[in-house]
Amino acid sequence: MFEPDDFGLGPSATLAHVADPAPSRFHVPVWNAWTKGIVASTPRLTAWTSPEIDPADGTATHQFESSRHVRIGCRLFEPHGVAKAGIVALHGYDEPPALVREEERWAPLVARGAAVLAIRVRGYPGSMLDTGDWTSGSWLCRGLDVPHSGSTGDGSDSTATDLQAWSLVLGVADVVNALRALAAHLGHGVPLYLSGESFGAGLGAIATGLLAAHPEIGVEVSRLRLGLPTLGDWRWRLCPTRRSRAGGAQRQITEMLTLHASRSEELIERLRVGDAAIHAQRIRCKVLCKLALRDEV
Repeated sequence: MFEPDDFGLGPSATLAHVADPAPSRFHVPVWNAWTKGIVASTPRLTAWTSPEIDPADGTATHQFESSRHVRIGCRLFEPHGVAKAGIVALHGYDEPPALVREEERWAPLVARGAAVLAIRVRGYPGSMLDTGDWTSGSWLCRGLDVPHSGSTGDGSDSTATDLQAWSLVLGVADVVNALRALAAHLGHGVPLYLSGESFGAGLGAIATGLLAAHPEIGVEVSRLRLGLPTLGDWRWRLCPTRRSRAGGAQRQITEMLTLHASRSEELIERLRVGDAAIHAQRIRCKVLCKLALRDEV
């Protein structure tokens, strides 16, 4: 029987492992510029009845406009009466199920008074109308290797601007704008929760950490549910002895670094801008986290 990898760590060592807490040198300028873009717009949930609805997943009931004027498709499930809480539900890295299939999953919480907004970040079915399909190649690598135009030769002059077009930075904007749109829809005082598995859990950790670091955005996450979160501790993940053994998006990153070997250090430094373990240090809300002792990713 095939077993997932433990990457050379037993159970105790796995649970005791602590990520490198030092942020990328690009971290502050990238996320400061990102925050300015976020607060410059006000997303609003609207019913999506247009004939232009994304044909890749036509089961979205609502949409909101996120960064760079991209429409994000979502499906809203509301309880009878006033909502006691609002939940933004995220998805995994591989192609997620149609939005309509989220209804059964979230029905018990909706019955208990929660409003649930299931979204698909840009480039995934349901949110492809303004971007096209970002899943046919590497979603995570899209925009990460944009050549810099800085005069210093290390990317420091232009990286904060370059990475505003990185898929991960834009995907986190979609998550934060979903929370803002749901907050406006539900009204003042309704607590907001965030739920994600794997890729969605990584996005959720980054988004929650950024909202804590930038209160000027105006929303906060009261409870966070993470299932097998990824996108964290990139230096450890990309150690030469582990690179070739991992799957998923990490293998795509490894292939990109091989292709751009002369820029690998700069690209890893850029990648660490979106390191979920670094952003997680800011999280102070209640968290339920499911971990794995063995995992291929």
